[in-house]
Amino acid sequence: DQHELFKTAVCSVTASPGEELSLTFSLLNPAWFSETFLLRCDAPAGWTVNVSYEDNAIKEITLEPASSIELTLRVKVPFDVHNGTYRITLKAEGKTTNMSETKVLEIVIKGAYSTFLVKAEKVYLDVNAGFLAKYPLVILNRCSKNLLLKFRVNGLPSNYPFWIEDENGNRLPSLYIIRGEEIKVYLCVRIPEESPVNTFNFSFIVFTSNQEYSINLYLNVIGKCDIDIITENFLLEVYSGEEAVYNLEVKNTGSLELTNVTFKVMKCPQDLNVTVRPKEITMLRPGEISAFELRIKVKQGIPVGDYYLLFRIESDQVSTITYGLRISVRQRETSIFIATLVMLLVSIILIVVYKKYGRR
Repeated sequence: DQHELFKTAVCSVTASPGEELSLTFSLLNPAWFSETFLLRCDAPAGWTVNVSYEDNAIKEITLEPASSIELTLRVKVPFDVHNGTYRITLKAEGKTTNMSETKVLEIVIKGAYSTFLVKAEKVYLDVNAGFLAKYPLVILNRCSKNLLLKFRVNGLPSNYPFWIEDENGNRLPSLYIIRGEEIKVYLCVRIPEESPVNTFNFSFIVFTSNQEYSINLYLNVIGKCDIDIITENFLLEVYSGEEAVYNLEVKNTGSLELTNVTFKVMKCPQDLNVTVRPKEITMLRPGEISAFELRIKVKQGIPVGDYYLLFRIESDQVSTITYGLRISVRQRETSIFIATLVMLLVSIILIVVYKKYGRR
């Protein structure tokens, strides 16, 4: 007898050559007793069709009284199928009763048959500015002959260079692929340092002299926080007992604003007094340069030599490595001359005193 055993909202779908379809439907047992249902699929020649439950292909299944389960009809459309309407028949039949139902699914094929196929393992990437985006791609030659494939992209900014690499990192201006072969390659896109935060939708196109295949890819440029010291001279000469001024320039080399940028002293010799102005740079925009002024006061009488001030630049978002400022302490020539003159006078006085009183 005819009973309503299938429940599905889809009776017709549109697909392309080579496409894989997964359609969900419910199987019902309207009886007041358990029943095992035999399932059968009829499809055109060359099509692959099966019914699965929890990812396992089945040909029969037992249902409790007045119950239902959700099944999946998986359909693999052949690559060389022509455009048109094709029918798949799904039949359920009770094993111990005469309950049965037949459902017909229409699949409308539209689109040209492609001799090669491109699959993206990842279509969306998050990448920092200044870094490299690598999209893993698989190219399959479904043609009966070997192919020479070339590549291009549409929709990327002109300052985003791209190239194709094989799995060994070799750059490929084109790809020679034999029939039936499957090759993995990488689409590499270099994100410029100055790139703003943005999301791009672009197309990667593989083509021959008479055919092309396009896939859509997405690139999300994430903001990069970075700061650098652009002052090249890390030597300051100062005389003992005096003060010297040192200017340190810093630059926001990232793509995001930096806040509360400060000069932090990590280690300072005890005979040096360091004053920093300004105490804080409230905001440093991408590409902007600012400076800290260091006033270094050297204690009188400090021995001549080299001393090191260790510091780094910090912000709320990022900090630099620790740098060392070499402070070379010197004595003025006048001080040396006065000291020498004093020693000479003392020596003369001692000689005079010795000659006058020393022999008595």
